[in-house]
Amino acid sequence: MLACLRRGAPVHGLEVRLRHKDGSQRCVLVDASVVSHEGTFLHARCFSRETHEELDGEQFRLAVEAARTA
Repeated sequence: MLACLRRGAPVHGLEVRLRHKDGSQRCVLVDASVVSHEGTFLHARCFSRETHEELDGEQFRLAVEAARTA
């Protein structure tokens, strides 16, 4: 995700697993984009939403690879 954002490419629907404060893992979909002014990076804007459908290992690997090449 960071490599995409460094290139200025937005990230849409990247599924990641995050650890909740109670120790459980949650699957969330992340959308992110870079905010810049005159070519200078200002900040990244990220939104996440919890999903109840988890991708299996191969689907997750393909989703990550697709995000990297986007």
